Amino acid sequence: MSGLFEQTDDEGPSLLVAILDTETTGMSASAEVIELAIVLLECDELTARVRRIRATYHGLQEPKGTIDPGAQYVHGISFDDVRGKKFDERRVRTLLESAAFVVAHNCDFDRGMLSRHFHWIKALKWRCSCKRIPWKSLGFPNAQMQTLLKAHTIDPGAAHRATGDVEALAELLQRTHPKSGKPYMWHLLLEDARSSANRTS
Repeated sequence: MSGLFEQTDDEGPSLLVAILDTETTGMSASAEVIELAIVLLECDELTARVRRIRATYHGLQEPKGTIDPGAQYVHGISFDDVRGKKFDERRVRTLLESAAFVVAHNCDFDRGMLSRHFHWIKALKWRCSCKRIPWKSLGFPNAQMQTLLKAHTIDPGAAHRATGDVEALAELLQRTHPKSGKPYMWHLLLEDARSSANRTS
């Protein structure tokens, strides 16, 4: 993620942003999270440009049930990979609660899945990079992660693994919005706040 950083000598106010992704045992109502990746970024409060990576987390967890063969085909995680593993909830909670925003590309899915494991997860301030940025109106055929990464010539790394998806999303959100000249991260996190301030000033 070396291309993320804004080189500046004037470091003013900042905010922390956590980007996360999950992999699960399947899509059913009883599905469980078996992989979780988080990157905690320090961003400029005015421009949303990333200054530095503050922390990362990657964890696996053995589910109570089985891993659906279709899900395993997509992410490649077998039961042997997660056997005996458990998420470090204290570490996860410390990282996510320190962030001003928690970002996921399919926020409803990730938040819903994680809430089955962590009761405190819904109280966080979430932002969905899939729905809150009007990708189709910007000329992209859809808002799917792999489509957007290809359009921006971003290497997806280990596609459909949580760490690769988190790193790729972080890089995507630092790319420039074709109409405003601002990073996508700015539109995702700060556009509403700036618009409200302008309406009340």
